[in-house]
Amino acid sequence: MQANTFKGRLLAAHLRGCAAAFRPATVSLMVASALAVMAAPASAQEARIEFDIPAQALDGSLRAFSQQAKTQVLFDEATVAGLRAPALKGNYAAHEALARLLAGSGIAANLSRPGVFTLKPATSSRDTTLAPVMVVDRPEWVIDHELLDKMPNKSSSIEGALALHSQVQTSNSAERSMQGGEIKPPQISISGGKPYENRYVINGLGNNNYVAPPTSSSGLASNGSVQSAYLDDVKVGSQPMGMAQSYNLDPDLLDNIELHDSRIPVNHGGFTGGVVSAETRKPDPTRFGGKVRWGHNRSGWDKRFYDESGLRGEAFDESFSALRQPEYTRNTGGFMLNVPLNERFAAIVSYDKTLSKIPLKYTALSATTLSAETAKTKEQTRSAETFFTSIGGRTESGLDVDLTGVYYKYNGNYFNPRAINSEWEQEQRTYDFALNLSKDLAAGKASAKFKYGNMVSNREVESNVYKPWYTYGETNWGAATSCTNTNILSNGMFSGCTFSADSNTLANDLDFKQRTFQTALDFEFNELQLGTTTHRFAVGLNNEIVKGEAIGGEAVQYNLGLAALNGPLASGQDGVSYNNASTAGALRDQYFYQKSVYASFDRDAKVQTWSLWLQDTVTFSDFMLRPGIRVDYDDQFRNTNIAPRLAGSWNVLGKNVAMLHAGQARYYGGPNLYYSLFQASGGAAMYRRGLPGTIGADGLAHWTQTSSGSVGAEYQAEDLKTPYSDETSLGFDLKLQGGFLVNYDYVYRKGKDGIMRRFKQDGAYAATNDGENTYTGHTISISNNYFKNHFFRLSTTFADSQSNYLDYTADSASWSDLTNMIDRSRVIYNDKLIDANELDMSNFNRPQQIVGLWSATLSERVHLVTTGIWTRKTDVLVNGPRVTLNDGWRVNSYTKGKLPSRFTVDMSLGIDLYRSKEQNLRATVDVYNVFNRKLQNGIGSYTVSGQPVFFDYYAPGRSVAAKLEYSF
Repeated sequence: MQANTFKGRLLAAHLRGCAAAFRPATVSLMVASALAVMAAPASAQEARIEFDIPAQALDGSLRAFSQQAKTQVLFDEATVAGLRAPALKGNYAAHEALARLLAGSGIAANLSRPGVFTLKPATSSRDTTLAPVMVVDRPEWVIDHELLDKMPNKSSSIEGALALHSQVQTSNSAERSMQGGEIKPPQISISGGKPYENRYVINGLGNNNYVAPPTSSSGLASNGSVQSAYLDDVKVGSQPMGMAQSYNLDPDLLDNIELHDSRIPVNHGGFTGGVVSAETRKPDPTRFGGKVRWGHNRSGWDKRFYDESGLRGEAFDESFSALRQPEYTRNTGGFMLNVPLNERFAAIVSYDKTLSKIPLKYTALSATTLSAETAKTKEQTRSAETFFTSIGGRTESGLDVDLTGVYYKYNGNYFNPRAINSEWEQEQRTYDFALNLSKDLAAGKASAKFKYGNMVSNREVESNVYKPWYTYGETNWGAATSCTNTNILSNGMFSGCTFSADSNTLANDLDFKQRTFQTALDFEFNELQLGTTTHRFAVGLNNEIVKGEAIGGEAVQYNLGLAALNGPLASGQDGVSYNNASTAGALRDQYFYQKSVYASFDRDAKVQTWSLWLQDTVTFSDFMLRPGIRVDYDDQFRNTNIAPRLAGSWNVLGKNVAMLHAGQARYYGGPNLYYSLFQASGGAAMYRRGLPGTIGADGLAHWTQTSSGSVGAEYQAEDLKTPYSDETSLGFDLKLQGGFLVNYDYVYRKGKDGIMRRFKQDGAYAATNDGENTYTGHTISISNNYFKNHFFRLSTTFADSQSNYLDYTADSASWSDLTNMIDRSRVIYNDKLIDANELDMSNFNRPQQIVGLWSATLSERVHLVTTGIWTRKTDVLVNGPRVTLNDGWRVNSYTKGKLPSRFTVDMSLGIDLYRSKEQNLRATVDVYNVFNRKLQNGIGSYTVSGQPVFFDYYAPGRSVAAKLEYSF
């Protein structure tokens, strides 16, 4: 059975639109009214039925249709052999639903008698067939649960599954050969949008992280080094390592994933990139069943590539840093149960967990354990677990109810390999509860959705006090070069000594909290005939409240130590290493003479967004128009945004053989509380005490505050405009003989008012609307589902993205730029002066990407899914020095780095070891980078004596993962 089909947007698809802001009392009344109406008994005259049929082989869809419509469908198996039907979900009359399942199949349906349909090939114009249903927009590719179950997906994430779309770009640094133990999902870009600019939707409700979204860091090589930021960037002023979604669901829990990359209906808002909409599996009251699964992979099953210069002189197998993980083991496991509660309702209960263990060398021990040969091994861990439950069904009155609950937790345990007291944890926890109600009424279908979500993204450090001791006496750890009294200069400074660190550099505890309340009311009217046109109106109202809080702990930084020349220091003083007493006078005491204290803070903010949308789908002759308008108001920046959208299709030859599509749309971004919550380390209270020659005979060195600075400088984020992008799109679909379908899409996006930051004279950061970007994309795809037990799709996207900012933490002009004659609006790129907004994106900017998929049932018990991705040679940016122009202004400069073209093939082979009517035991082997190709995916750098040293990052070589799954 082929999975992963194209889902044509049919004439009866959900109609969306929007406009205006309403008072809370008004919406409360609407919610109460909607629930009251939906609780009423269904009309006895009602002839519409709620269908939920996944994309699958046509014979399976017809049987599902017959069961759900409670009608008979008579057909010859040979007539439908090898054919597939699109997914069908929604409220339709029986004949209308059947027409959608048969659209383009060449099969006609006759109502031979009440409640009985007869199918036969449409060989003659005299055949009495159902009217053809026109596809209202370009087909969308929906990844259904069959393919999700079988496809290779290394990160077991929604983002990982979307890599099957050539128009979705994954971060260059999503996978690093030396970091096989990491388990976070990759960052993705859709239609040129940055990762946090996408809208994630689960069961029709939002799932975005608005308080600590992901960032793409860049060092000297600014092609993005996300994984490095995840592992090493821990300091005051750095945010928790957030993810784009507030929680991640394993694809095993999903019925389908749908991608919207252009001509997006008005029911979706809060994005300038794309929309990823996923539906969870629904409880089945007809049977008890479930599955248990376990998977495993390890470093010993991997082939790895790395650049020796990137190791900085260390042996890879004796790594001290999580940037280089020579060993790891990863185990995944879980279960899912479907439990009928009665004849109408059932429950799904699921739990899954992934645990990765990464042993590394740890040098912070003693003077006798300084080298890789003698250092002990300390284990870092990464874990992700999800508890999911869903209760759903249909009441006697026809009210569909679905209540879901999710608990999600990601935890990463880290440590600084050359520092004691340096352990820290990164954690993201989410509780999420959602209620979906829908009912067919005489006038159409009404639905109401409600959500409460509670997310915490936090960092917890073992110690918030940073002490960079010289390797001397009792502080002699973490480096091979130690000091003695002979290294002490006459002023008390140490000479020729390395140092050891106590704790992470400037680290502090940090919690970003997000509570979300969402209410969405939709109504889709029945079709309305007006003259020669048919209309289907839809209207919706959405209210989303996001409350955020940021709590930052105090952090203290000491300067490098001095030696006490005047004799031993008095005991019990802050920041002193008492070597004199412990060595019977052989070594002097070491102490710190300066420290900086960064204050704690606690801030909160709230944003409430009201959205109203209205949409009409108009059909006449062979044409379709889908006008819609969306109006959003948010009280964070006090903006009312009106977003008109128009899409149209022309059925050129009739019978859906050739379809032309066009669209014009505006998309506004969603809330981002980061700018109202973040508190930067703009300064600190500084303290000093006596130098070596000034300490009195009593051995006391008293702290004296010398300056206060601007401790905890705040962002200023008032009266900002909402970022937006304008889109122009064109496309066509063409059905050919033998089941081939060809698609083409052109998308042009112009983004404005992107949010950046500006450093102000008072030490505060200000959020600004200086960001701009453009995206141009051409996607061509061909697919075939004609041959029985085989499906393939091949698509290629030519794309180009330009932007003057990497993400929302990128700097705009600042007050100091005027003083220092720095102009950020212009840059030099490959020795040419250009506007900054014409600079090529430094990540998510592959000029061409080809993605292939082949899904096959090789025998009754053997299934194979193969994916291949080819990426054309990609330009990346490498930072250069500031250049002074003839007019005296200084600008940033960049040169072009190159990532070579690359091609990788992944395979997933599943074998059913045991099968019966209700049980199945399947063993699966996933092989990634089957041909073990050396694939460069980044350029890294570090500095030696003030000069950059560049090295290459590589994707993992061949790696293998095994899974065993028992379903019943």
